[in-house]
Amino acid sequence: MTLRALLVAFFALPGVAWAGPVVDRAAACLRTTSVCAQEGGGLARSDARALRQQIVRLGAGPMFIAALPASAVDEADGSPGRILTILHDEVGRRGTYAVVAGPSFRAAATPGLPHAVPLAEAAYNARSGRGVKAVLSDFVRRVSQARQSGVTGFVPTGGSPGGDGDSGDG
Repeated sequence: MTLRALLVAFFALPGVAWAGPVVDRAAACLRTTSVCAQEGGGLARSDARALRQQIVRLGAGPMFIAALPASAVDEADGSPGRILTILHDEVGRRGTYAVVAGPSFRAAATPGLPHAVPLAEAAYNARSGRGVKAVLSDFVRRVSQARQSGVTGFVPTGGSPGGDGDSGDG
């Protein structure tokens, strides 16, 4: 199954109070910062710092990104999409959420914000061969562009918002 097939459209699952140590650490981290990278999540701490700076620089927030090891999926009863719901419920803030857990990539947004799924799908399609940081950086850029243009709901996925097909942030 491809990462594209693993995207979710919205927070439809009921919340839970406790998932497990990996997901709970991610929720605690996201209460204080916009990007959290755990060992085994495919994102270096320096890359997480760069993504936080990019979110601020591009005005893409509120945004919450977690790069987690594959064990996070087990903590969410085998459902990568459920991780998003758990994080949203535990963080308790409106915004765009993205999770990489092992080979899975999920994104969703609270109502009134650009629809995260087509933006995540486009970022994955454009950058999947370049690694987790490149995909997430492109996703941040696409969310920023959609917010700046005032788009909410569905956003077409054609082309790169940067115009040149390069993520620019590595």
